[in-house]
Amino acid sequence: PVCTYLDQPAILIFAQNSANTVSLANRLEALAEKYQPSDLNVFLVLTDGTAADIEQMARSNQLQHLSISLLDPATRTDDLRAWKVDSNRENTVVLYRDYIVLWKHVGLRSAEFDELELAVQSQLFAEEELIP
Repeated sequence: PVCTYLDQPAILIFAQNSANTVSLANRLEALAEKYQPSDLNVFLVLTDGTAADIEQMARSNQLQHLSISLLDPATRTDDLRAWKVDSNRENTVVLYRDYIVLWKHVGLRSAEFDELELAVQSQLFAEEELIP
């Protein structure tokens, strides 16, 4: 679960199940693979959909490095409130490290993915050797 990694650097995306989310998942997979030598965790949390949707997305796109989960329906509302996520928006991206949110973006489009990559480098790895 995401909550076990709050002290490590992470990308956490809460997203509706959509074509843009599938596109983001593919970009996130590449980012997770790029940073695999570090302790970066990359999570995609679907705010709607089913376990079958996750399995289909992972299988169809050969996702191996990206962690994908589904919010528990029993705690969904509280979980979204705790992370300050508006479930009416397509997605919310959060970068955090050591229990601190360092960067947040609402409504990230796949075409804007470079913004996320820059934020990862500047917010999560600014003091470390740059990863190419």
